Amino acid sequence: MTPPEKIIQFDDDAARCPHCGKRLNLEATTCASCGSELIARHHRIRCARCRNRIPAEATVCPRCGADPRHKSLPRALRIGALIAIALIALACSGWIAYRALTTDVLARGLGLIQPSRVPTQIIHVLYVVATPIPPSPTFAPIATITPTPRVSGTPSRRGTPTVSAPVIGFYSAPQLIAPLNALIFNSVAEQVALEWRAVAPSGLHENEWYAITVAYTGRDGKPATHTHWTRETRWTIPKEWHAEIASDARTVRWHVGVVRVEGIDPITSPNRAPISPNSAQRNFIWK
Repeated sequence: MTPPEKIIQFDDDAARCPHCGKRLNLEATTCASCGSELIARHHRIRCARCRNRIPAEATVCPRCGADPRHKSLPRALRIGALIAIALIALACSGWIAYRALTTDVLARGLGLIQPSRVPTQIIHVLYVVATPIPPSPTFAPIATITPTPRVSGTPSRRGTPTVSAPVIGFYSAPQLIAPLNALIFNSVAEQVALEWRAVAPSGLHENEWYAITVAYTGRDGKPATHTHWTRETRWTIPKEWHAEIASDARTVRWHVGVVRVEGIDPITSPNRAPISPNSAQRNFIWK
């Protein structure tokens, strides 16, 4: 019986002789078939940083000088991180420069702008003027007339009776807010703003106005009175009035009331009717 043939398996990845093409052992220095001298084969690896092939036994890459087995971040990722950091630093620098220019921080740091001094103590002087209480009015009863029925004749076509329009309800007296009573303003540079609360949540009608009355003693020693009309709840006294007040009497009195006028211009209107009591009078001193 013929013995079975021995199956021989060849390793395709094994080394071959460069002259005759025979397979060789890894430790062979000469080819067993043709006797050619073989160059020693060295195992090679790829550097983890520069990706060049280098001997496996090398501890330092001869191309980039780094550890070939130490993996680092990809170059694109490193460049992207550097660009992001540069953009953030540029944005922060721009914001700091913008704030320094808009808030005068640079000028204050160089001493070009002197900070304004804030007074550490404010003394309020109150002047109390005692005035007699006016007597309350006495209401006398009004006699009523009993209507007598009459027989009316045939109505004529000469005209129709005029029906008076109903009067809208009166407002309450305005409540003053500022300035406080007997407050002192030390110079003409200070702004004197008169403020009060609105008498109606929805505001005044088209022909209704706030009348602000301001009284003081003029330069000639005679009393002077001014009336200003507005629909707002705040009015600033013109600084030019400071020169019109007497030097020895700097007290200014003011109050507010609501007036209904005929038409839309309170100054040129021929008829003005108060529709609220005047507010309490307040004083201030304008030095």
